Amino acid sequence: GAGPGAGPGAGPGAGAGAGASPAAAGGGAAPGRQPALLKSAGITVVDDTVAPEEGAGQPVCRPITKMMSSFVTTSPGRLICVSESYISYSIKGNLIRVINFARVTRNKLPAHGGAIVDMCFASRTDDRLASIDAEGGFKVRQVFESNDEQGERECRFSDVCSTVLPFESLSKLCWLDGARAIAIAGDHTVLVLDSESLDKLGEGSTAQSGLLGSVGSGHSQTIIDLDVAPDGQTLLSASVDSEILLWSRPQGAGSFGQPGEFLTCLMRIQPTLETPLSSACFGGGADQILVGSANNRVLHCFAHPTADTAEPWTLRDSLDLRPVLSSAWTNLTFDESKEFLVVASVDQPSLFVLHVGALGFSCIQRFVVSFPILSFVEMNSMTSRHLELFCLQTKAIQKYQIPLNACQPPMPSHVDNQRLQPKEPALSPSPSPPPPPPPVPSEPPVPPSAPAREAAPVHARDKSPPVVTSPVPITSSAGTGAAAVVETSLAASMETAFASLEAKVSARMDRLEAVAAEQAQTTASMVQTMKDLTRIATGLKDEVSKLNQGKQVTDAAQLRQEQLFKESVASINAAVASQSVRLQEHIQASVSTHVRDPISSSFKQCFREMLIPSLEGATQRMFDQINSSLVQGLGNATAAATAAAGPITPAPEITPEEEIDALLADLKYDQAMMKALGAEKLELVTWLCTRVSASSLFSQDPVPLSQTTMICLLQQLGAELDSNTSLKLEWLREIALGLRIEAPEISQYAPGVVQQLRANMEKFAATEAGRQHNTDLRLLTRVLK
Repeated sequence: GAGPGAGPGAGPGAGAGAGASPAAAGGGAAPGRQPALLKSAGITVVDDTVAPEEGAGQPVCRPITKMMSSFVTTSPGRLICVSESYISYSIKGNLIRVINFARVTRNKLPAHGGAIVDMCFASRTDDRLASIDAEGGFKVRQVFESNDEQGERECRFSDVCSTVLPFESLSKLCWLDGARAIAIAGDHTVLVLDSESLDKLGEGSTAQSGLLGSVGSGHSQTIIDLDVAPDGQTLLSASVDSEILLWSRPQGAGSFGQPGEFLTCLMRIQPTLETPLSSACFGGGADQILVGSANNRVLHCFAHPTADTAEPWTLRDSLDLRPVLSSAWTNLTFDESKEFLVVASVDQPSLFVLHVGALGFSCIQRFVVSFPILSFVEMNSMTSRHLELFCLQTKAIQKYQIPLNACQPPMPSHVDNQRLQPKEPALSPSPSPPPPPPPVPSEPPVPPSAPAREAAPVHARDKSPPVVTSPVPITSSAGTGAAAVVETSLAASMETAFASLEAKVSARMDRLEAVAAEQAQTTASMVQTMKDLTRIATGLKDEVSKLNQGKQVTDAAQLRQEQLFKESVASINAAVASQSVRLQEHIQASVSTHVRDPISSSFKQCFREMLIPSLEGATQRMFDQINSSLVQGLGNATAAATAAAGPITPAPEITPEEEIDALLADLKYDQAMMKALGAEKLELVTWLCTRVSASSLFSQDPVPLSQTTMICLLQQLGAELDSNTSLKLEWLREIALGLRIEAPEISQYAPGVVQQLRANMEKFAATEAGRQHNTDLRLLTRVLK
């Protein structure tokens, strides 16, 4: 079952996997629950045209760059990834774009040999970028910044590894063991490589996979998903036949990635699903697995509560999102705390945030975004109060910040038991969103209203305000149908759940009180017994003393009495010690069983309500003091330097006209025109046209102006014809003669510009000034036709 490319080492590897206590997940996945989408007035169907409720959290949208994407993904692979310094995403031509957050520098990484299927940074602070393609290509690049020849900072990279792995196709990769190893899913095999030895892999390697790193061979069908547990030590692989395997490091090995070793198969899981498996990943730990089927539109939560590998995995919960999601592929990702699951379809401009607990799915929240999301990645810390999503959308790369308090399940008001109703965290006011990053430098200039492949950042007019609906508790329902049908009341479901939880906690507390009463009774009995034994020992000691004083016993009798006294004291001590040990063990077991969970919950609540706000306040005060001292010190230093240097003569400012004259002197006509057009001042464009003869410029072969520049000139000069009419008509006629509307770079928007120019000419021809230029206008009209 190792598949092609496994080589001679496939036999032992398969045997090791097969003998590792396989366990099958019992029970099939029943029809999933459908989300009841609610409003405050009652149970209703979500209407995207309705404004959000009062107080509902709004996600903050920060555009990063505009682009046109046409990728169609049908796998769990990521087409976008981030670290603390860089964002990386796939673009056309199998290329990867990398942008630095702080300096807004960018670069393109060399193309893969096939379509990119997955990419990932080693960690938040480790800027090693790994990527794989559908043809078996595997690359690792170290991304960094350095100075160019002019001393300007630029984004660069160095190749750590670039090779072709011995598989027909690759599907997923992930870093593990603290980024000391990297796991790759190819065909039927999981290959784990030592990250310190990646530079030893040759270009176009055709070696057997077992000679490259550790191998896990146990699947009979192609692997489609791969994930690593939160501890970084357990791997999960899922294949198209709905089989899930759990792997650990090779037997006796100190680390992953040792060549010639075979991964240890911990468990084999075969869940029964109504629809084909699409993806699988770990939930809150190695004891919870989330399985997606039907293009990830039906979700199943499996749990394994014990450490015994012979115990089956049980289906805790299922959720059917097909009524609210289209049939296209749906992407999933957990936040770092593994508490919130984000779901987004590739052809709908919306995303869903699900709250996932130990018992399954408890709440769903819907957000409407600007464009459909093709791929996304989450990046936030365990203590953050927001979900930060970096999204590759059909028309832009954008970052969404979603408040977590808008996604928490609501607490029922009928529960009056203080132990079951934790206080709401004391949240400080949400800080205002940080200012947007400086504009990303665009590649070729883009004319107005033209969609670009990759251009300047999205402007405010290009964004649709995100819309958020109210938090939606998920109710149990066995019915089917559209999302508009709600079959079970939320209040009844929540009331039943909390009543059951209250009854369980009350029973445990009653048991704890009974055990405490029993322990108190046992302790009182032991104390009384100890008092009686002490009194007997004291009496024996008094009798011995009397006998010794009266010289009424012999030396042998006295020795016997002393021996009896020592034995009695030893017996008393042994009984007391035995009872004390049993009492201590009993108390420890009772406390561990009944008090551990309430103490853990109270500690978490105290940590969130007291420690985190105090730490944030202290940190803010510290930075305020540092900022005040720094500002004051800089002010003093500036004043001293100014006084010492005397008045500073500012450098003469270079005007746009001077820059344009310099470009004309160097015969850089296209750059000069784009400089004037970029200033967005019609007077500057008209002034430039007076500096250059249109007939001389357009008589050159080839014309030193690009098609993009000519269409922009046509649009700006034709917008207003009342002034400098003869000059503008001459330039418009020459441009129209040299313009090629079918050119790929302008074909999408050139017809609209020409149509607008005709409308402006007809309007101008009806005026007194237009009738004076009737001949030129008719000539230009015929040229445009």
